[in-house]
Amino acid sequence: MKEYETIFVMHPQVDDAGIEKQIEEIRSVVTGGRGEVTGVYKWGRRKLAYTIGKVRDGFYTLMRFRADADALRELDRRYRLNEMILRHLTVASSGDPTAPDHRGRDRHVERGRGRIGDRPGDRGRGGSEPGEKDAEHGPEEEAAGAPPRPPAGIEAAGDPIAEGEAESSSR
Repeated sequence: MKEYETIFVMHPQVDDAGIEKQIEEIRSVVTGGRGEVTGVYKWGRRKLAYTIGKVRDGFYTLMRFRADADALRELDRRYRLNEMILRHLTVASSGDPTAPDHRGRDRHVERGRGRIGDRPGDRGRGGSEPGEKDAEHGPEEEAAGAPPRPPAGIEAAGDPIAEGEAESSSR
């Protein structure tokens, strides 16, 4: 049996007794299919990202469990038949069995993954490594405040338009 986690959003009009009843029904589907529920985490009432049939918030619940494929099919069927479930998602679990951290946006930083550009070899949005200097300019030239050199293959002489005008006027 594989480990899974399912999250489902219930209609906000469901009272506390109804919420417990819905959770028990889902638990019975998992255990009826020879599965095992390892955790139930009630996240509470939260605002939805978008309205679903004039509903703006719902009661979020996450359940972690071990089950086989038959139990997953039955669980999905029950979700679709239940009018009190607004949305649901079941995925294979690969994380630790503790409660998920859903407090803020930067939770991935707390878990050690860092932000884009913070990882070694990650170029981020700037296109170069942090602290990486342009290959054409040495650090001593930048420190001295010298004007930047033109890229290779471009002459550094005067303005070509002004030179062309000077040549045409001398004819």
